[in-house]
Amino acid sequence: MENTRRTLWPRAGRLVGSAARWRNRSGECVWRTRSPRRSFAALLLLAAVPALRVPAGDRVGSEGGVPQTAAIAACGRLEPKQRVLRVSGSAEALTLVRVVRELYVREGSEVKSGEVVGVFDTYPSRQAAVARSAANLAFAELQLRRFEELHRARVVSTAERDEWRTRVALARAELEQAEADLELSRIRAPIHGRVLKIHAYPGERVTSAGVLELGDTNQMYAVAEVFEDDIGRVRVGQPALVSSPVLENPIRGVVEQIGYKIGKLDVLADDPAAKTDARVVEVRIRLADSEPVAGLTNLRVDVRLEPVGPGVRNASTRESS
Repeated sequence: MENTRRTLWPRAGRLVGSAARWRNRSGECVWRTRSPRRSFAALLLLAAVPALRVPAGDRVGSEGGVPQTAAIAACGRLEPKQRVLRVSGSAEALTLVRVVRELYVREGSEVKSGEVVGVFDTYPSRQAAVARSAANLAFAELQLRRFEELHRARVVSTAERDEWRTRVALARAELEQAEADLELSRIRAPIHGRVLKIHAYPGERVTSAGVLELGDTNQMYAVAEVFEDDIGRVRVGQPALVSSPVLENPIRGVVEQIGYKIGKLDVLADDPAAKTDARVVEVRIRLADSEPVAGLTNLRVDVRLEPVGPGVRNASTRESS
């Protein structure tokens, strides 16, 4: 559009200059037409150039200078409310060689936050260590009671009684350490959700992929990758429409978070001529109906962000992560 204006303005000037000239010696500007055809063409051209300045589809409305007539199209993907979490158990499972001993869930199982979903191969030995430490503590406490009675009867010295007090404290600390080590052998669910994928079955070593993937599919989100040139027109609370050939009907949603980081395009469109190195910002859209897509995590979807209406304000809430 800018190139068109640069081309038409000089041409209009030449037409006007050739269509008229100065006539008055006293300094008054009087135009004299040389050619009626050129004069008519000049008038048409001058009338058309101002209209090229602002296209009708890009004219702004009254809501903070945001275009009211242009929707924003973007590619996206579906993900659970708290994203997909990779459960690896403890950090020890990634620094040391760990093998899954038992799994109490399968793909599709629903779990609660804190629920034990499996154990590592170190669980039996550490369970035995807890039992041994508990027995040592019980014996030390029994001996302490005896020595306290003997101390009151002045049969043993204070030093001998204090020695058993120390032994009890050490035995209690050993038991706490054994219980902590045993907890490291358990695999717990960090959130309430559904098991999406199992990466390590019983007998398999835990890799960087973790043991399993977990997500809260009761509330699904669409993550739209909006081009950086369009992100200024996106607002929290803006309505959106999510569609896919897999879905029978489009699903409506609302923009809930706008990312702060600009990155490369992750979800590729079907168009082979699409820009694969485009810079985008992730926009999270809360879906109004999650049931049809609860089992479709990572599904590629098409997102249409509706024009911002006068009732939607320029909210400042953005994604904090």
